[in-house]
Amino acid sequence: MITWTIEALKTKPTDNGNADVVCEAHWRATIVDGELSDSVYGSVAVPLEGGKFTPYENLRESQVLGWIEGLIEKDEIEANLYRRIDELKHPKIEQKPMPWSE
Repeated sequence: MITWTIEALKTKPTDNGNADVVCEAHWRATIVDGELSDSVYGSVAVPLEGGKFTPYENLRESQVLGWIEGLIEKDEIEANLYRRIDELKHPKIEQKPMPWSE
């Protein structure tokens, strides 16, 4: 299962009469499969658009995740995480100890 979280938000002090307007979101997608896990971290600029404004203190993580969903390649990121966890489960290359060391 992949979990999406917002790690940080950057804001403009003021924009169009509003205070603390989000202009960048830092996100993380994490996959956990038993004892194995992996994650991807990224950031995306959030367009400053007109319309309904939510004060910073009233924002919810689900709302910001909704904003960024259309700005990132979510399906591609998730597919890569599934591939990476599969490679951890079934490695194609292994590092073994030297046969002459004990």
